[in-house]
Amino acid sequence: MTSTGGGSDKTSVQVAIRIRPITNEDTANLPTRFQRQVLTTSTPNQVIVQSEKKQVFSYDYVFGPEATQQDVYDKSVIKLVDNFLEGM
Repeated sequence: MTSTGGGSDKTSVQVAIRIRPITNEDTANLPTRFQRQVLTTSTPNQVIVQSEKKQVFSYDYVFGPEATQQDVYDKSVIKLVDNFLEGM
C-alpha cells in the first residue's frame, strides 16, 4: 500500500508527505552525488532520512515514490474536500 497514514479527524491540521521518485531529468541535471534516495518510509506514518545521521519523522500520511496522485487524493484530500463542501 502506498499510503501509510491514518490521519486523525480530531486535529485541525494534518500533514501529508509524498516522496518524489528521482526522474530522468534529475539524473541528467543533478551531480552524481545527489542522485541517491535519502528518504525511505518506515512504519505506517514515518519517514527516515539517511544522511550523516539517521533521523526519523512522523506525519499523518506518508506516500512513497510509487504513490500516484490518485493515491494521495484518495487517502489524504478527499475527506477535506467533502468536509469543506458540507460546511464543516
